[in-house]
Amino acid sequence: MRTAGRLLRFSAVGAPGLGYMTATAIAVETAILHNFVWNSRWTWRDRSQGLPARQLLLRLLRLHLTSGTVARPPTSW
Repeated sequence: MRTAGRLLRFSAVGAPGLGYMTATAIAVETAILHNFVWNSRWTWRDRSQGLPARQLLLRLLRLHLTSGTVARPPTSW
């Protein structure tokens, strides 16, 4: 029973797993947002303080567009 219970728990953890393409897209988006937030709050704090939300969203959009144009997928895709 112990092995069966462990197999059941193992399966429950893996069941909601994502396909590698979906997981990659989520990971890339998370990295872009992470970098944007840290750069806005730390690296460019003096330029970001007091900016309206619209300006911050435009900066985020530019970062997405720039990241998309210079990034290339791995050769295995």
